[in-house]
Amino acid sequence: QGVLCVLFLQDKLKQLVGNRIGVEVFVDKLGEVSKHEVYSKAAKHPQLKPQFPSDLLLDHEFCQLFKALEGMVVKAVAPKPLMNGSSEPAVDSSYLMQYKELIREQDRRLEELSQTVERLTQEKHYMQMKLEECTGTLAQLRDQNMLLKAQANTSLGPVPELEEARVGLEHWRAECEHKDAIIESLQSNISADTHIDDLEARIHELYLEMGEKDLELERLKKSTTSHQHQMKRDQDDLLELLTDQDTRLSMFKERLRTLGEKVDDDAEADLEEVN
Repeated sequence: QGVLCVLFLQDKLKQLVGNRIGVEVFVDKLGEVSKHEVYSKAAKHPQLKPQFPSDLLLDHEFCQLFKALEGMVVKAVAPKPLMNGSSEPAVDSSYLMQYKELIREQDRRLEELSQTVERLTQEKHYMQMKLEECTGTLAQLRDQNMLLKAQANTSLGPVPELEEARVGLEHWRAECEHKDAIIESLQSNISADTHIDDLEARIHELYLEMGEKDLELERLKKSTTSHQHQMKRDQDDLLELLTDQDTRLSMFKERLRTLGEKVDDDAEADLEEVN
């Protein structure tokens, strides 16, 4: 369209530029384009590597076309004194052809990018569906894990060793209370006329027996605590094993789905037996 204006509407173009802009201002602004930093980069480098969006203002093909048409445009709108007596060569039609080819190439690229966006959108939709499916499966596995934990806690029940240790603790506690009562009774009945030495010896023996009972009681407490810790570790190992089995089951199901196989309830049961 610009070429048609230059070739066939020179008088109207000159009148429009002179009245609306001013010939000198138009020529100065036109000359500033080729002096701009963005124009210089685009003219020197056919393949730009922009760091900012503003670097993509011009491309190499535009700079070539501008360079070919600048002199002709100035010649068409400016009087001869403004052109300093210079003459510009005719417009090379090869530049126009290159520019048109560039536009067609950009259209093809735009079509390819549109197809790529559509394909990626479909893949995103598919991945969202898979994510929802995996989320549902994970919720089911968590429910199964909670059920297994409840069953494991129920199956433990009372432990005979713990019950025996509790009975032993109660027995030694009763013995200690009995010895304390004897000591208090002996201490209250001691007088100056009794055999103080014998009583003190008896009291000493009782204290020794109490020390032994305390040691035995402490040993039983430690044994009971150790047994409880062992049972807690065993229970944790069982829960960890159940969690690992659930994880492996999920991996096998996902692997079968990746291979295109449909995993039904019978297949899931077979996988659980293999695990």
